[in-house]
Amino acid sequence: MFADGSSVRPPRTRPGRQALFGAHRFGRSAAYSLGIEEALQILARDGYGLVSKVDEALAELRPNVGDHMKRELYQSVVEISTGSLDRSNGPAAS
Repeated sequence: MFADGSSVRPPRTRPGRQALFGAHRFGRSAAYSLGIEEALQILARDGYGLVSKVDEALAELRPNVGDHMKRELYQSVVEISTGSLDRSNGPAAS
């Protein structure tokens, strides 16, 4: 147990210096949260080649899926996700 009451060692700093990576929160969040993400490629109807239609896909689908659909790095890929779930199968507290 450390001075702040946690069992996690705080980041080490030298006098007059800030921690290199800042304070971490390892071991302080709820245990075993789970989130599922899937990346989907957007294909052309003819030939099945990749197409850059992420903006059209988001505009058409966002009213139904809300924030569970996001753009990815490539313009032919969208990501769908569940968000974070805790062990009780409900949305995790943030």
